[in-house]
Amino acid sequence: SRQVTVGTLNAEARQNVVVVSGKRQMVQDALLKAQIMGERFQKQNILVVPLTLTRFPAGDAAKGFGRTKAEEKPYVAQAPEGLRGDWEEYIEAEFADAEGQAMDEEAATALRDTGIVIVVKKTGKIVRRGLGVPAWDMIIADLAKED
Repeated sequence: SRQVTVGTLNAEARQNVVVVSGKRQMVQDALLKAQIMGERFQKQNILVVPLTLTRFPAGDAAKGFGRTKAEEKPYVAQAPEGLRGDWEEYIEAEFADAEGQAMDEEAATALRDTGIVIVVKKTGKIVRRGLGVPAWDMIIADLAKED
């Protein structure tokens, strides 16, 4: 496997990138739902990067070892281990922004349980930020639109 930056994926491979981040169960649910539309991800050059945040308690960790079948799909890429801290720092800033917009502290806390999704178009522009398991059909439609 090769390590490349999101910028390289956008500029050289003309690849759209969707980062799905949160607790392991949210990330796995998102990947399982993505399988239904897997062929469309490949046709539209969409790469999904699942990022299970390591700061969550061990009780949320995977049962067993290795990657799931959903993580082995050709449209799924892992954040490079050497750069996980950078990815988590970026996602942490996104969570902080979302929490700042929450109605109250309870809603802010719930955001962490919900997870976050960042959609980066092949132009490098962030076209969608969302919470929870993504509505893949909407994301695919957004990425299909011309700028």
